[in-house]
Amino acid sequence: MEVFDSIVTVKCPACDTPRDVEVDANYMIARVHAKKERADPALHYAKRCLELAEKAKDSDKNFNDWDLPFVYEVLARAYSVAGKKTECKKYKQLSQKAIDEISDPEDKKLCQGELDKFDC
Repeated sequence: MEVFDSIVTVKCPACDTPRDVEVDANYMIARVHAKKERADPALHYAKRCLELAEKAKDSDKNFNDWDLPFVYEVLARAYSVAGKKTECKKYKQLSQKAIDEISDPEDKKLCQGELDKFDC
């Protein structure tokens, strides 16, 4: 995990916010680990994604209403792989609630499509 941790903290000169790089990078790494059924690293990166997103949501001008649904979705996936149904359901419900609040119909459809791809 240390290799990925150092990669996702590298700042992109064209990107000016943490959401641009770190939240998205941790999301993608968590998704890969979840797909490969590697629970521990999936949870590590999903939790880091949430931590960064919570910091960014109030201060990052590029934080969108669809960011948190994806963060909650990847946490649900990670908990699903770990066999933790209660936590999976919790984050799946949080994702659904956040999806319901998305203003753009296309963004809402995209988020819903990802959430519907797995069960707890």
